[in-house]
Amino acid sequence: MALSERLQRSPRTVRMAGPTRTSREVAAEAAHSLADICQSSRVLCEDLMPRLNSILPESAEFEDLLDDIAEEYRHIFYHIVNTRLFNYVVEGRGDAANAGDS
Repeated sequence: MALSERLQRSPRTVRMAGPTRTSREVAAEAAHSLADICQSSRVLCEDLMPRLNSILPESAEFEDLLDDIAEEYRHIFYHIVNTRLFNYVVEGRGDAANAGDS
C-alpha cells in the first residue's frame, strides 16, 4: 500500500482534515514531505557530512559545503513547518496533532 494511502487511514490525518482539505490531501502532502525529508537526510548522511572530513576547514570549499548542509536543513525545516501533520514539533506552532483545518 502506498504511503499516502496508509497515512490517509491514520486518525491523526483524519483529524487534520477540515472544511477546506480532505484527509486524502493531508496524506498526500505528508507523504510528499516525508519523501523529501528522506532524500535530504540521505544527502546529508551519505554525501555532505562525510565530505567534511576530507576537506581542509580553512578552504572556500569547506565554507561552500557548510552552506550546502544548511540548505538541506532548511529544506527539511520547510517540510516540517509547512506540513501541518508535523508542524507541532516546532515550538510555537501549536498542537497540530489535535487541530483541525483552521
